[in-house]
Amino acid sequence: MLYALEGKVVEKRDVHVFLNVNGLVFDILVAPSFAEELIVGTVNFIYVSMVVFEESVVLYGFKTPEEREIFNYLIKLQGIGPNLVFRIMSALSVEELKECLEKGDVKRLSQIKGVGTKRAERIIFEAQGITMKTGERKVEESVRSKAISALVSLGLKEQDAISLVDKAIKSIGKPVNLEELIKAALGGGGENN
Repeated sequence: MLYALEGKVVEKRDVHVFLNVNGLVFDILVAPSFAEELIVGTVNFIYVSMVVFEESVVLYGFKTPEEREIFNYLIKLQGIGPNLVFRIMSALSVEELKECLEKGDVKRLSQIKGVGTKRAERIIFEAQGITMKTGERKVEESVRSKAISALVSLGLKEQDAISLVDKAIKSIGKPVNLEELIKAALGGGGENN
């Protein structure tokens, strides 16, 4: 798996940057704002994410490891492919995207070509409660309380729901959204996953 590439920019075409790394030239898709910063003939370090499609392999390039991490997180969301995530990340800065997700700004996200209201709602729902920071994500209190409420609405006593959710949070040890947390809690705190 590739994490980053360092080499000389030999050509640029729109959002395609061609990077020569020891004689191998890689075609990397980058956001328009990042493409503008890269100058042909200069050596650059680009964080990359390699996505394998049925008939091709595409390298998506990023300026920072945080951008790469957010991209890799978002492409795992159901019904959200890498091309759409790339379009979103080309339209919004990392800070704007995080703010959009944290505030539930469906209107702003839905204005990006190819997103629409339903997809924006899905992205925000599935990313809800995730605080994206380089190297870590944490479960926010709002996700915990929503998971507890969901379990109570399924017929569990509040104290049992609290216990199951807290066990699930401790056992997961990785980024969670509301759906993952509820599944882990119903599965015995994630111990059987």
